[in-house]
Amino acid sequence: MKILFYFVLPSLYFSISTGRLVFLYTLFRHGVRGPLILDDNYKDILGEKWTSLGELTGVGERMHYLLGLRNRKKYIEEEGFLSPKFDPHQILIYTSDINRTMISCYSQLQGLYPQRANLGEILTIQQEEDAYPPILEELKEKDTDIENAIKELNGSALPYSMIFAPARMINKNEMRINIVDNEECLKNAKKIINNNKETM
Repeated sequence: MKILFYFVLPSLYFSISTGRLVFLYTLFRHGVRGPLILDDNYKDILGEKWTSLGELTGVGERMHYLLGLRNRKKYIEEEGFLSPKFDPHQILIYTSDINRTMISCYSQLQGLYPQRANLGEILTIQQEEDAYPPILEELKEKDTDIENAIKELNGSALPYSMIFAPARMINKNEMRINIVDNEECLKNAKKIINNNKETM
Protein backbone atom coordinates (compact mmCIF):
# COMPACT_ATOMS: atom_id res chain seq x y z
CA MET A 1 0.00 0.00 0.00
CA LYS A 2 1.41 3.39 -1.01
CA ILE A 3 0.74 6.28 1.35
CA LEU A 4 -0.33 9.62 -0.04
CA PHE A 5 0.48 12.93 1.65
CA TYR A 6 -0.66 15.63 -0.70
CA PHE A 7 -2.77 18.74 -0.83
CA VAL A 8 -3.23 21.74 -3.07
CA LEU A 9 -4.53 25.06 -1.85
CA PRO A 10 -4.96 27.59 -4.65
CA SER A 11 -5.81 31.14 -3.73
CA LEU A 12 -6.98 33.65 -6.32
CA TYR A 13 -7.11 37.42 -6.00
CA PHE A 14 -9.37 39.34 -8.34
CA SER A 15 -9.58 43.04 -9.02
CA ILE A 16 -12.87 44.18 -7.52
CA SER A 17 -13.57 46.63 -10.33
CA THR A 18 -13.02 44.26 -13.27
CA GLY A 19 -13.23 40.77 -11.79
CA ARG A 20 -9.86 40.11 -13.43
CA LEU A 21 -7.33 37.74 -11.85
CA VAL A 22 -4.37 39.78 -10.54
CA PHE A 23 -2.56 37.42 -8.15
CA LEU A 24 -2.44 33.67 -7.59
CA TYR A 25 -0.62 31.46 -5.17
CA THR A 26 -0.65 27.70 -4.88
CA LEU A 27 0.58 25.77 -1.86
CA PHE A 28 1.14 22.05 -2.23
CA ARG A 29 2.87 19.17 -0.53
CA HIS A 30 4.85 16.41 -2.15
CA GLY A 31 3.23 13.61 -4.11
CA VAL A 32 3.20 9.93 -3.16
CA ARG A 33 6.33 8.98 -1.28
CA GLY A 34 7.82 5.88 0.25
CA PRO A 35 7.32 5.20 3.98
CA LEU A 36 9.53 6.81 6.61
CA ILE A 37 9.85 3.63 8.68
CA LEU A 38 11.33 0.44 7.19
CA ASP A 39 12.80 -2.66 8.77
CA ASP A 40 16.41 -3.82 8.26
CA ASN A 41 15.44 -5.43 4.93
CA TYR A 42 13.87 -2.16 3.66
CA LYS A 43 10.33 -3.55 3.99
CA ASP A 44 7.36 -1.59 5.31
CA ILE A 45 4.83 -2.85 7.85
CA LEU A 46 2.94 -4.63 5.04
CA GLY A 47 6.06 -6.44 3.85
CA GLU A 48 6.49 -4.35 0.69
CA LYS A 49 10.11 -3.69 -0.25
CA TRP A 50 11.36 -0.12 -0.83
CA THR A 51 14.71 1.19 -2.00
CA SER A 52 14.87 4.23 0.28
CA LEU A 53 13.11 6.09 3.07
CA GLY A 54 10.51 8.71 2.25
CA GLU A 55 11.60 9.44 -1.32
CA LEU A 56 9.11 10.55 -3.97
CA THR A 57 7.84 7.72 -6.15
CA GLY A 58 7.10 7.73 -9.88
CA VAL A 59 3.41 8.01 -8.96
CA GLY A 60 4.18 11.18 -7.01
CA GLU A 61 6.17 12.62 -9.91
CA ARG A 62 3.32 11.88 -12.33
CA MET A 63 0.75 13.50 -10.02
CA HIS A 64 2.67 16.76 -9.96
CA TYR A 65 3.43 16.69 -13.67
CA LEU A 66 -0.30 16.34 -14.43
CA LEU A 67 -1.12 19.11 -11.96
CA GLY A 68 1.40 21.33 -13.79
CA LEU A 69 -0.23 20.50 -17.15
CA ARG A 70 -3.64 21.41 -15.72
CA ASN A 71 -2.30 24.72 -14.39
CA ARG A 72 -0.69 25.44 -17.78
CA LYS A 73 -4.00 24.88 -19.52
CA LYS A 74 -5.93 27.03 -17.08
CA TYR A 75 -3.54 29.91 -16.29
CA ILE A 76 -1.50 30.10 -19.51
CA GLU A 77 -3.63 28.79 -22.37
CA GLU A 78 -7.15 29.73 -21.19
CA GLU A 79 -6.67 32.72 -18.88
CA GLY A 80 -3.48 34.13 -20.44
CA PHE A 81 -2.45 35.02 -16.88
CA LEU A 82 1.13 33.74 -17.25
CA SER A 83 3.46 33.88 -20.23
CA PRO A 84 3.81 30.56 -22.13
CA LYS A 85 7.57 30.79 -21.53
CA PHE A 86 8.92 31.04 -17.98
CA ASP A 87 9.25 34.69 -16.97
CA PRO A 88 11.01 35.33 -13.62
CA HIS A 89 9.07 38.62 -13.28
CA GLN A 90 5.77 36.73 -13.16
CA ILE A 91 6.33 33.72 -10.96
CA LEU A 92 8.18 32.97 -7.72
CA ILE A 93 8.72 29.36 -6.66
CA TYR A 94 9.75 28.02 -3.26
CA THR A 95 10.42 24.50 -2.06
CA SER A 96 11.77 22.99 1.15
CA ASP A 97 15.21 21.39 0.94
CA ILE A 98 13.87 17.82 1.20
CA ASN A 99 14.29 15.59 -1.88
CA ARG A 100 10.62 14.61 -2.17
CA THR A 101 9.42 18.22 -2.13
CA MET A 102 12.11 19.44 -4.53
CA ILE A 103 11.31 16.67 -7.03
CA SER A 104 7.56 17.30 -6.62
CA CYS A 105 8.18 20.97 -7.38
CA TYR A 106 10.30 20.29 -10.46
CA SER A 107 7.83 17.64 -11.70
CA GLN A 108 5.00 20.18 -11.52
CA LEU A 109 7.14 22.78 -13.28
CA GLN A 110 7.79 20.32 -16.12
CA GLY A 111 4.02 20.25 -16.61
CA LEU A 112 3.67 24.03 -16.37
CA TYR A 113 6.54 24.61 -18.82
CA PRO A 114 6.80 21.28 -20.68
CA GLN A 115 9.72 20.29 -22.87
CA ARG A 116 7.39 19.65 -25.78
CA ALA A 117 6.58 23.37 -25.86
CA ASN A 118 10.06 24.02 -27.37
CA LEU A 119 10.43 27.30 -25.52
CA GLY A 120 14.06 27.01 -24.49
CA GLU A 121 16.88 29.19 -25.70
CA ILE A 122 18.30 28.77 -29.22
CA LEU A 123 22.00 29.59 -29.54
CA THR A 124 23.66 31.56 -32.31
CA ILE A 125 26.62 29.98 -34.13
CA GLN A 126 29.01 32.07 -32.00
CA GLN A 127 27.21 31.05 -28.80
CA GLU A 128 27.43 27.39 -29.82
CA GLU A 129 31.21 27.74 -30.19
CA ASP A 130 31.44 29.55 -26.84
CA ALA A 131 29.32 26.85 -25.19
CA TYR A 132 31.96 24.17 -25.64
CA PRO A 133 33.52 23.45 -22.20
CA PRO A 134 37.23 24.40 -22.26
CA ILE A 135 38.08 21.22 -20.37
CA LEU A 136 36.78 19.18 -23.35
CA GLU A 137 38.51 21.30 -26.01
CA GLU A 138 41.19 18.67 -26.65
CA LEU A 139 38.48 16.07 -27.35
CA LYS A 140 36.50 18.33 -29.66
CA GLU A 141 37.26 16.44 -32.85
CA LYS A 142 37.87 13.00 -31.31
CA ASP A 143 34.81 12.43 -29.13
CA THR A 144 31.96 11.24 -31.35
CA ASP A 145 29.51 11.19 -28.40
CA ILE A 146 30.01 14.93 -27.91
CA GLU A 147 29.78 15.60 -31.66
CA ASN A 148 26.55 13.59 -31.91
CA ALA A 149 25.07 15.37 -28.88
CA ILE A 150 25.81 18.77 -30.46
CA LYS A 151 24.16 17.69 -33.72
CA GLU A 152 21.08 16.44 -31.86
CA LEU A 153 20.80 19.73 -29.98
CA ASN A 154 20.38 21.48 -33.33
CA GLY A 155 21.04 24.92 -31.88
CA SER A 156 19.02 24.42 -28.68
CA ALA A 157 20.76 25.15 -25.40
CA LEU A 158 19.41 21.90 -23.90
CA PRO A 159 17.80 18.72 -25.30
CA TYR A 160 14.21 19.15 -26.49
CA SER A 161 14.63 22.94 -26.01
CA MET A 162 13.79 22.31 -22.35
CA ILE A 163 13.58 25.20 -19.94
CA PHE A 164 13.99 25.30 -16.19
CA ALA A 165 12.14 27.50 -13.76
CA PRO A 166 14.29 28.06 -10.67
CA ALA A 167 12.96 27.14 -7.24
CA ARG A 168 14.25 28.87 -4.11
CA MET A 169 15.03 26.62 -1.16
CA ILE A 170 13.58 27.06 2.31
CA ASN A 171 15.49 25.16 4.97
CA LYS A 172 13.99 23.67 8.13
CA ASN A 173 15.30 26.51 10.30
CA GLU A 174 13.54 29.14 8.18
CA MET A 175 9.99 27.96 7.65
CA ARG A 176 8.66 31.25 6.34
CA ILE A 177 8.39 32.40 2.76
CA ASN A 178 9.79 35.84 2.06
CA ILE A 179 8.48 37.52 -1.08
CA VAL A 180 9.99 40.91 -0.28
CA ASP A 181 12.97 40.15 -2.54
CA ASN A 182 10.69 39.90 -5.56
CA GLU A 183 10.16 43.62 -6.14
CA GLU A 184 9.24 43.14 -9.81
CA CYS A 185 6.16 41.02 -8.99
CA LEU A 186 5.03 43.60 -6.45
CA LYS A 187 5.54 46.47 -8.93
CA ASN A 188 3.49 44.66 -11.57
CA ALA A 189 0.68 43.92 -9.09
CA LYS A 190 0.57 47.61 -8.05
CA LYS A 191 0.45 48.66 -11.73
CA ILE A 192 -2.52 46.37 -12.39
CA ILE A 193 -4.35 47.65 -9.31
CA ASN A 194 -3.67 51.32 -10.25
CA ASN A 195 -4.81 50.72 -13.85
CA ASN A 196 -8.02 49.18 -12.55
CA LYS A 197 -8.64 52.18 -10.25
CA GLU A 198 -8.19 54.55 -13.20
CA THR A 199 -10.79 52.69 -15.28
CA MET A 200 -13.43 52.84 -12.51
